[in-house]
Amino acid sequence: MLVKALIAILILFFSIVWCIGYVYAQDLTVSCVFERDTLIIKPSSTFSNKLVVKNHTIDEVFLTIESTGKSSNKALIALPDTIRLDPGEEKRFPVKYIADKQTIVENLQRFEVRLNVLDQEMEALPNAFFYTQLADTRTLTLQTEQPVYFLQPSTNQTQLMLNCVNNGLIPISFRLVLSEVPEGLEFIGEQMSLTLPAGARQLIPFIARNKTNSRQAADFSVTIQAVDASGQQLAVHRVRIQHVNSVSSFFSNAPFAQTPNNTAAFRYLSLNQYNEIYQMQANGQLTMANKHELDYRLNLDYYQQLGGVNLYDTYLSYENQNWGLKLGNIYENLDYALSGRGARASYRINEVDRVSVYALQNNYMLASQIFNDLPNENILAVNYSFLKNGQEGRLTYLHSHQSFNALNSHQVSVAVPLKLGAQHDLKIEAGYSQETFTDIASTRRAVAGGIDYSITHKGYQFSTNNYYSSPYFTGLRRGILQSDSRIIKSTEDGGTYSLRISLLNNRPSYQGRRYGYGYLPFQNSIYSYEIGYGKNLGRFRLEMKPYLMQQSLRNGTYSSEGEAASRWRSSAGRMLLNVGYAAPIHSFYLHVDHGYVYESTMPMAPSSYHSLRINGSYTNPLFGISTYIQINPYYLSDLFANVNDVAYRLYSIGPNTNFTAFKNKLQVQLAAMYNYYGFTDTRNYSVNGTARWNLKGNWAVTGDMFYTLVTMQTALPEEVGLNYVRSSFDTRQIRIGIEKQFAAMQTSNGKRIRLIYYQDLNNNGNRDEGESYISGLMVKINDQTAVTDKSGQAEFQHMPVGNYTVDLLSTKGWTSAQPISLVLNKNISLEIPLTQTKLLQGEMQVMGKNYQLTAPLLSGIRLIAVDSQGRVYRTLTDQNGRYTFYLAPDIYEVSVETDEMPFTIENKIEKIDMKAAPDKYVLDFKYYDQRRKVDVRKF
Repeated sequence: MLVKALIAILILFFSIVWCIGYVYAQDLTVSCVFERDTLIIKPSSTFSNKLVVKNHTIDEVFLTIESTGKSSNKALIALPDTIRLDPGEEKRFPVKYIADKQTIVENLQRFEVRLNVLDQEMEALPNAFFYTQLADTRTLTLQTEQPVYFLQPSTNQTQLMLNCVNNGLIPISFRLVLSEVPEGLEFIGEQMSLTLPAGARQLIPFIARNKTNSRQAADFSVTIQAVDASGQQLAVHRVRIQHVNSVSSFFSNAPFAQTPNNTAAFRYLSLNQYNEIYQMQANGQLTMANKHELDYRLNLDYYQQLGGVNLYDTYLSYENQNWGLKLGNIYENLDYALSGRGARASYRINEVDRVSVYALQNNYMLASQIFNDLPNENILAVNYSFLKNGQEGRLTYLHSHQSFNALNSHQVSVAVPLKLGAQHDLKIEAGYSQETFTDIASTRRAVAGGIDYSITHKGYQFSTNNYYSSPYFTGLRRGILQSDSRIIKSTEDGGTYSLRISLLNNRPSYQGRRYGYGYLPFQNSIYSYEIGYGKNLGRFRLEMKPYLMQQSLRNGTYSSEGEAASRWRSSAGRMLLNVGYAAPIHSFYLHVDHGYVYESTMPMAPSSYHSLRINGSYTNPLFGISTYIQINPYYLSDLFANVNDVAYRLYSIGPNTNFTAFKNKLQVQLAAMYNYYGFTDTRNYSVNGTARWNLKGNWAVTGDMFYTLVTMQTALPEEVGLNYVRSSFDTRQIRIGIEKQFAAMQTSNGKRIRLIYYQDLNNNGNRDEGESYISGLMVKINDQTAVTDKSGQAEFQHMPVGNYTVDLLSTKGWTSAQPISLVLNKNISLEIPLTQTKLLQGEMQVMGKNYQLTAPLLSGIRLIAVDSQGRVYRTLTDQNGRYTFYLAPDIYEVSVETDEMPFTIENKIEKIDMKAAPDKYVLDFKYYDQRRKVDVRKF
């Protein structure tokens, strides 16, 4: 019995061991992983990885490889179709790609392959994958045609076009946020989420309207930000809005970011002989040890004739790892406009979560002896901001008290982001408010809510942004129903198809005033239904978007009866055409929007009419020009200006330029603008300029000038005997100042880079007698640009210590022997030899096409040219297999890199003499595709 028991135990033991071994063997049949799981890549560069496959069995294994994404199919070096592995054998297979628009479509992109075992008895293998991460995704720019816009006297509003440009490789999703919007100014237009394909641009119209109906001191400054889903700022643009007869300081609110960091300035401003202002300004940021930061800003104006001061746009802010405190002017958006004077205290719970407490009064002036304002709104707020799955959320409570109106309000709002997948996002908003007149016990309660959803899948991008707030909600989006839904399909050749439905219904309501007057606010709705197609044609971008647009509008008024104004309506079919061209030196865009209004109920316009808007600009590093043309109304609100049933016409054009001189010591910017408003027969001529002369010791002298001339037609009473009379007025503002930068306060004082370019006639790399300097070259380092002077010099000052690459933007046919890279740890003066180049170009001629089922991939093939002194020049082919070299006169050996590539070149190496060659030399290479090989076996 004992023996039988021992035998049974041994059998059981070996059975368990065999089962464990069997399971283990099943888990380790074949392993497949990429050598590197994440690659940091740069645009237009190649990147590579290796697939490591190992057979853990004791049998021979045959595998098939299948790419699971379109991007994975665009390899320069691709994986084989089948793999044979001997028992225990390990093999490594390289893959190689080029980071272009056809391959890289996401910031964090997954490349994946599927391996299938031909032996059906084995289990399926897990997919192998790796990720690529773009090194720099901040490629979005925001621009307007002009830095200053003027509110028209007849309508108290103006229109501006915001130009959003994606200069990168991948689509960018963002939303526009308006901040620092002063009370009394209203912006009407799209402020929801957008997705721009790579290389695309989009024009977004805005209407700026002064709600106060005041014609005095209308001088506003607004910041427009583009932020991503996590709340990170991608781009920012600041614009100023004035009334044409405003006498406020043109330069008071100018963005101080244009001056160097840690700079103090004293300026004298002359508006006219009766209005002189002395200004003190300071701006800076100090980064100290252990992540301590101190930010400060000062703007103080002394009015000589009035004998008083204004203190505005001034604050002091301190932050460390745990807490922060800001005192002075505070501008923030918590779904409620915080724009005033007060304090903000913040506490960091961790690296991404923060609690902030606000106590402020909504008043732009921090202190004033000039203006006596009514009591302003007092605000107390608490905000908890957090980061969840890379997206920003918040929970906010806000209490407002207006003593003059005896009005109290409470508002609670929340925004919660949800990450449903790598390209799958959801954001939910909700809000509740209560608004009470304390003296008449009138209370209104309101709610708000929103849902934002986006997903990207298999080349399709779908996003929808929806928000609703009831009429008495106290938040920024009071009484609004807004929905914007888009579907975008991107194709491999740079094309995009799109479908968009946009609904905007603006119906805010306000409680009756205590003094018996009812306020009927501005109410409007805009519905758009749009389809579109876009295409990249080299450096050109073409977009066509036909759409249907329906509008309704009722203008706000004050009245004792509270009667509603009549509502206008219109329906139009429109076609939008965008043409853009982007290059390192020249760029332009043209925006043409033509429509036919087939239904209209407006009393001062025909029942049907055509309307046209044209917006265009051209820029290069030296000068630019912008223009805007509008014939007949586009928005219904345009008709407020259409007095006396005259034709609606608006023409605007203006050049601008900037240049440097005297070894970059003098920097000048000039701009002019002509505006014609046919509906009031008003003409506006304006010129503005700024100059800066840099002196030793970080001192600088500055000058600013603004002049405008307005001629207009004014209506007179009938008893005068004349219906209209021409009138004109002009304003001029001149400011001079002196600045001092306290460079010693900086973490780094900054270094100087001086580059000297000369003609290297004998191509020996040294400047010899008779070799002249080259002027007029456009040189760029990071975001700074300079033009070489008569001595061939371009200088860059106050550069932080680090590594830099020098780029030539306008070469004028000159080329450097090799790329210029600098390690800057002290002041550098460098002579750079340039030689006049000749053009060498050609293409890959595909040979032996008869047995190929698919076209070969011709993009990203590397060519190498080596001159007589061993200097190496490289270039890559485009998607059509074409290449270009700019080479100095010399003898070159030109070759095609074919190592580990799925093709061969018949004339792999060619020797050419560019000295005797014409200015344009053509050299083609014979390309044989070898992606498919035949393996013959005998049985």
